[in-house]
Amino acid sequence: MPVSPARLIDAEVRASLAQMAQAITMQAQAMTAQMRKAKVEEFINLKQGSMTVREYSLNFVNLSRYATYLVSNNIDEMSWFVTGKNRNLEDEYRFAMLHDNMDLSRFMVHVQQVEDNRKNRGFHDIRRPTHQDQAGPSHGGHRNNFGVREKPSFKKG
Repeated sequence: MPVSPARLIDAEVRASLAQMAQAITMQAQAMTAQMRKAKVEEFINLKQGSMTVREYSLNFVNLSRYATYLVSNNIDEMSWFVTGKNRNLEDEYRFAMLHDNMDLSRFMVHVQQVEDNRKNRGFHDIRRPTHQDQAGPSHGGHRNNFGVREKPSFKKG
């Protein structure tokens, strides 16, 4: 029903504006609740995957703000952090959580160092001598850790 502005009185205008404001507030609250629920679900499903530890840490901290009831203390924060990590070092991470002065930021630094060391160690593992190189005399001389003979054999001639 169309309303003629000339026929409205101040009380009707105020009542209409109050109803509109209430409707807008309710819509905004519903949208905020939906967004918050989506962020909480994103936090619950967060996995490191191909992200670096730094990227995963940033995403974890940003999304954990929406799920404060899930990460209400240091142990909960670190447990959720480990839950999304790759499983290969989970036991080591859970052991580190037991330290008295460990909090999320220290834990994130520890995880970064462990994974960096693991990458470096993996690189060195490739260059480590094989069991055959350390086995002792083989075909005319001892081999050192690099697979090079300690005493070269010369042909007499």
